[in-house]
Amino acid sequence: MAQLTVQSDGAISWESADVAGDTFDNKYERKVLIKNDDASAKDITLTAQKPCQLGVLHDHEVTVGAGETLLMADLPIKFYNDENGMAELNYSDVTSLSVAVLDV
Repeated sequence: MAQLTVQSDGAISWESADVAGDTFDNKYERKVLIKNDDASAKDITLTAQKPCQLGVLHDHEVTVGAGETLLMADLPIKFYNDENGMAELNYSDVTSLSVAVLDV
């Protein structure tokens, strides 16, 4: 599992998605861009680290279509951050999949 670099200004620097998943330092204003340059759609899972008030873990799952870029924003830290403030992304496939974490 690789740790993604948080970017705060300038041009977006894309990082290849890691087959074992990625982590990033998740704070309130962080946004995650996911670019799929493959011919097939990809499923992305933001893994829940803490349960809701009912005791249930709710992973956040999205699909990035072929040739599309998706923005994930407003990621609640109380559910998705581990004890070190890190959030975890997992991918159904990483072929031609790139990720960028932005602090905006």
